[in-house]
Amino acid sequence: MSALRGFIRVGLRAQAFRSALGAAQSGRFMCDQSDRFNEVHKMDISEDAMVKMHFTFYKGALLFDLRKHFLTEDGEIKPTRKGFAMQEDVWKAVVANAKAIDSSVAKLKTQMESGDAEVIRMTQIKLVETDFWSVLAQCSLFNGKIYVSIRRFDVQEEDGKLFPTKKGIMLSHQDWLNLQTKFKDIESVAAENQN
Repeated sequence: MSALRGFIRVGLRAQAFRSALGAAQSGRFMCDQSDRFNEVHKMDISEDAMVKMHFTFYKGALLFDLRKHFLTEDGEIKPTRKGFAMQEDVWKAVVANAKAIDSSVAKLKTQMESGDAEVIRMTQIKLVETDFWSVLAQCSLFNGKIYVSIRRFDVQEEDGKLFPTKKGIMLSHQDWLNLQTKFKDIESVAAENQN
């Protein structure tokens, strides 16, 4: 019986994803349908070029793929699995909540600098919420450093709690600041590729 529930839950999530993707394909981000996966632009976010924003069409929808990279032995920069390919509504929610994220970071920084023993280790900001999944921005303190994480969480059917998925990225505070300086450039690249 639990296996049947699992199949139903996966089927409902797939249906919700197809519905959201269909909405994104409604005409604003159309490209050649024969080209299912097509990178149109990429932009360095971090100063060392190890965090990049890829602008990729997938089944006609423009995705904002924020991803970490690594340096191969041959000196090539290659993408890792640590990243999040966001649809337009998720990316817009990140931009719209940047001040709230900065406020959470500032609180963590103040508490860290004051040496408060009751320091808050993590704060969460809900960016997008559906019946089946949510995207959260998390500001956390680890080994004396502040990080900003943007991650998708699935809603567990049994208790409604959020369970983290692999779809996400953890940025250093400096990389988060760098990303914010690129918001206008990212918006310009997205606008160029809408037609």
